[in-house]
Amino acid sequence: MKTKHLAMTAMFTALTMVLGPLVIVLPFTPVPISLAMIPIYLSGALLPKRNAFTALFVYLLLGAAGLPVFSQFRGGLGVLVGPTGGFLLVYPIMAFVIAFLLEKLPQQKIHSLLIAFSVALAICYMGGCLMFLFLTHVDLAKALSLTVLPFLPLDLVKVAFSAVVAIALKKALHHAKLLPLA
Repeated sequence: MKTKHLAMTAMFTALTMVLGPLVIVLPFTPVPISLAMIPIYLSGALLPKRNAFTALFVYLLLGAAGLPVFSQFRGGLGVLVGPTGGFLLVYPIMAFVIAFLLEKLPQQKIHSLLIAFSVALAICYMGGCLMFLFLTHVDLAKALSLTVLPFLPLDLVKVAFSAVVAIALKKALHHAKLLPLA
């Protein structure tokens, strides 16, 4: 692993650790509004797929070990196996899929980023909703109304914001000779 990629992998782990605990709690659902999606999108857009996966996997390991890096500054295995743990468990998969898709799509195109980020968002919703369904035994309509539907508008804004930021960061990192421009 190149030193630059290792440093950037650690940076995205750290960025997720900073943004992950910062949430807005909604009174009608156990799922909070989180900024953690932004570093996930950016890691997938800016790192090779193995590094993108690793950045988020290390984040999960640190949280599982008890560091307060999950929502509301919580940590421990209990968070990962709880009703909202499915959202967290798919983070490394999301980052990997973004990087994989961007290998196949024109990376400097906003639509490529929007597609890759939207696919990752769907993976997040699927993982989170399925684990919520499994652990709470509610019906699918109730699970969707608690884990997906309230978040969709703001999550789509995060997708668009992250796509714009990813293009700007990719250009800046290329200019600094820290990243090849694809």
